[in-house]
Amino acid sequence: MSVAVFDFDGTLAYSSTLTWLRPVPLPLRLFLLLTYPITRIVAPGFFQRRAFEYLTGRRLNLAEIRRRPPVEAGLNYLRELESKGYRIIVMSFSPGIVVREWLQAHGVEAEVICPELVVKRGRVVGVADDEFTQIFLSEPVEAKRLILEKLNLKPDISVGDTHKDIVGEKHFHVSELGRVPSRIRQLLT
Repeated sequence: MSVAVFDFDGTLAYSSTLTWLRPVPLPLRLFLLLTYPITRIVAPGFFQRRAFEYLTGRRLNLAEIRRRPPVEAGLNYLRELESKGYRIIVMSFSPGIVVREWLQAHGVEAEVICPELVVKRGRVVGVADDEFTQIFLSEPVEAKRLILEKLNLKPDISVGDTHKDIVGEKHFHVSELGRVPSRIRQLLT
């Protein structure tokens, strides 16, 4: 069976870590927003770890997550590959609960590989201690590749919006999907 791996934020949903950090006070949100590009270069994973730590003890705004609009080109391509029998995997640095909630709200069935939060009665009580969550947080640049190697998976296609999303034989940047005619994509897939 052919495998396609999709990123989530910016590829399937107009979303980012900042979306699910809605309860963050405005000054902290602005600080995180302004320092985000720098931390991605200087200290990859810093932002995600801080975001997860901040969420501890708080309720996730799942209604807000469900309302995030889809990136039509990415979602349409996922459905196209699904109809061709591809095994669809969504990998993201966003928490698994966030990704699954959005996928369910948009009628998408896919395997989800993400860092996980421990949630009890709607509140985040911590970060899961599972192997994949630890890889995402400790090796953010190589996390997707390392996890796929552990699972012995070699994706045929990967779709994303950053260089970290390139994990398949063939890769599409989500912005290309709207420009590459579907009949050409069919030849490539």
